[in-house]
Amino acid sequence: MERDLKEIYEEQIKKYQAEALKKAILLKYLSKNARERINRIKIVKPELAEKLEMAIVQSVNSGQINKEISEEEIINILKLIEGDKKREFKIIRK
Repeated sequence: MERDLKEIYEEQIKKYQAEALKKAILLKYLSKNARERINRIKIVKPELAEKLEMAIVQSVNSGQINKEISEEEIINILKLIEGDKKREFKIIRK
């Protein structure tokens, strides 16, 4: 029982550390407008915002990104993540 609690505690610490590292990277590499865009996306599609944040963190960690990311670049990354999915709506009038 004690060992299980210790493992759970260690897992929680790792999660908090990873989250803190992610936030630090995002604060350093995102422009103000880019952060605002991601926050708006979080409201509507939290899972998409999470994918976007993870893509940015991975790109920073691999050295692909080494400058501040603008809102326009966020939009381009979103297009890559979503695969340019376009929704078609068909309106049928009777």
